[in-house]
Amino acid sequence: MLVIFSSMADDLNKSSLNRYFEPNFKSVHKFVPDDTLVLRIADIGGVVGGFYLPTSFDPSAATKVSNLINSIIDRYGIERKRVVLYGASKGGTGSLYHAMMAGLSCVSVDPVVDDSFYEQTYNDSHWTAGRLFPHKKEDAFRELVSLYQERERASFESIGVVCSPRSPLFKSVIGFTENIPEESARIFVSDNPKIDSHPGVSRETLRTVTGLINCYLLGLRTEPGKTYF
Repeated sequence: MLVIFSSMADDLNKSSLNRYFEPNFKSVHKFVPDDTLVLRIADIGGVVGGFYLPTSFDPSAATKVSNLINSIIDRYGIERKRVVLYGASKGGTGSLYHAMMAGLSCVSVDPVVDDSFYEQTYNDSHWTAGRLFPHKKEDAFRELVSLYQERERASFESIGVVCSPRSPLFKSVIGFTENIPEESARIFVSDNPKIDSHPGVSRETLRTVTGLINCYLLGLRTEPGKTYF
């Protein structure tokens, strides 16, 4: 099963519910095994979504997402080692958080794990400041990784993170990954010169990301540690 978490909508001012449900990777069925169940999850909460995390309006939002994923796994009798959570940017936040929380594997592309860049550089373009969220992302992920370090983990759990020093989020992303237990962390660092921004990471690493998704869907695991490409 492949679980896809949406990134920010291509137009943040959409008036429809699609603002919370950007259909990333529309052609994914062409690139994964035929029997792959694909689950797409909308991100309701906040002005442009709640990043699949608890919000002041709905403190149980993250639990609801986890319960949905687990209910589909149970309904179809899917092996947990063949479940992959995928997303980029805001979707990367969701896939990373819920993989670590639920004991699953993920391919998370340049996730937003710290609010400061968008609040300070882009005048809070993601509307994360104020009282919409009970915790800052850096605090929520700090608590999450602490729980992840303490609990017993299955051997198949692979926390795959794709990032690039050419993204302004690189420092926060790579800093977070250093706290993931070594046996679980799979960090893929791209220095592709075509990457010129945060969105460019997802665009220019798609072939690598697709390969990783398929490996994890098939129950195969890459070596832990950092891989540069």
